[in-house]
Amino acid sequence: MVSTKVKAGATRAPANGQAKLLQHKNILVVADMLPLFDQPGGSSRLKTMLDMLGSAGWNIIFGSFAELDGQPGLFAAPEGRTRCEKILQDIGVTHILYGPGQIEQYLAKRGQNLNWVFLSFSKIATALMPLVRSHCPAARVAYDMVDFRDLQMMREAEMRGDETLRAGAERKHAEELACARVADVTLVVTMEEKAALLGGLPEAAVEVLPNVCEIPQQPPEPRGRKNMLFVGDFRHMPNGDAVHWFAEKILPLIRREYPEIVFRIAGADPGNDILALAALPGVEVLGSVPDPAPLYHQHRISVAPFRYGAGMKNKIEQSLAFGLPVVATFIGTEGMGLKDGQHLLIGKDEEAFASHIINLLQDDALWTNLSAAGRAHIEQSLSATAVRGRWESILGG
Repeated sequence: MVSTKVKAGATRAPANGQAKLLQHKNILVVADMLPLFDQPGGSSRLKTMLDMLGSAGWNIIFGSFAELDGQPGLFAAPEGRTRCEKILQDIGVTHILYGPGQIEQYLAKRGQNLNWVFLSFSKIATALMPLVRSHCPAARVAYDMVDFRDLQMMREAEMRGDETLRAGAERKHAEELACARVADVTLVVTMEEKAALLGGLPEAAVEVLPNVCEIPQQPPEPRGRKNMLFVGDFRHMPNGDAVHWFAEKILPLIRREYPEIVFRIAGADPGNDILALAALPGVEVLGSVPDPAPLYHQHRISVAPFRYGAGMKNKIEQSLAFGLPVVATFIGTEGMGLKDGQHLLIGKDEEAFASHIINLLQDDALWTNLSAAGRAHIEQSLSATAVRGRWESILGG
């Protein structure tokens, strides 16, 4: 359903399709579902990578591992899918495939023309790798871990003392190593993840491809801002734990001095447990927002109170890119080279977290210094200009 004239799964070639085939720049990108363009996290990273592929002249085939009738959230409705498909078409996607069946049919029919296959998440790589190797003899395979799921699960298991979760983390670790072993290259988001993967599989070919941020042109200022913000996709379990911990344990400490302050929670797919937080004093649950940019412009502070997780936190990058100062835990800062007190503030426990927020509410000079330094750091390390060369190098230009 790339356009009103093309059905889902159709193999439509654009007017310049033959020219692109002759250029030998054909790539199949498979992710769990259509990219949630308006949300931070892995989907935003994927959309940026697709943008870069399209601008570099690649002929892109996009595969959603979820079936057409199994798309979540906004994409469950035809109008949501149509909007997303139009965005994909505009950045260079010429075919959209839904579900393993359509992906397998495409591989059987057109796999010999592919130069690269890009598989996100170990579940998808495990399911499709045999088909790719069978039908795509000339293609190189990139396995994108997206996040280090087994590390995230192990940290949660340690935090909760859950042996069942620990066993699940060990199984996931074995699955991720198996995918890295058979891929031509494995993509991770941070240098820390690269070191961890090579520690378990020294022979793997591993490249770091971080998240990418767009840097707004207008530098911010503290005047007129108020309240605190969290933005995240609540299908990602660490996000739910983070907002519960903040709303239940940290916010009451802040409201002792600022009883009118509000903690706003934005993001896709909040479950009933997240929605129930709106019953707490000073908590608002916004749910999915079409464009989070106005929220970054309105709020005084962005919070990232992660107690477990792994990888680079897109919500922190986005906040800093907008010049919105961040208070985070140490886990929230991994992989970005951020320094406590220079680029953001790190709260080591509930009291320290609340104290940092109160200081930022009171001190405009501190706010301005963190805003400028955090924004400059993201521009130098995670802007499209900074990351594009790495992506082109991985794919061979």
